[in-house]
Amino acid sequence: MVDGVLSLYVVWWLVLLKRMPGLGRAFVWLEEKAGKKVEEDERLKRSSWFVIFSALLIPIQGSGGINMAVIGRILGLRADHIVSAIVAGSLTIALITAFMASVGMSLLQESLVAFILFLMVVIELGLLAYLLYQKYQIAKWEKELGDAA
Repeated sequence: MVDGVLSLYVVWWLVLLKRMPGLGRAFVWLEEKAGKKVEEDERLKRSSWFVIFSALLIPIQGSGGINMAVIGRILGLRADHIVSAIVAGSLTIALITAFMASVGMSLLQESLVAFILFLMVVIELGLLAYLLYQKYQIAKWEKELGDAA
């Protein structure tokens, strides 16, 4: 929930950033340029909430609420859409992490073999998700190359 509170601050301060002499002009230019792209493509406009939500589910550096709030503002999203996506994503990943930790601890207390099997299944599911994503990207690139030719 810390991400939700931080995203509120960032969204609010970015409104004030637009009024700064040098940096504000650059931010407004970037926001207008990205906003045009989102407005032109209806698919991007509809999926922007889900993109921010799902980016929070990836546990890597730079995918937190602060960065997603900045990206959402640059894309021209409304503040309530940004904050709701960040709160939903943070809550979802917190629940998943708590559940996996609870299952892992109970399996570790029962048997070391069961815990190791659990870790192997989780790692394999992660790799499967990554491979499916790569397959999707390759298919998308092939379609774009086929359309361009």
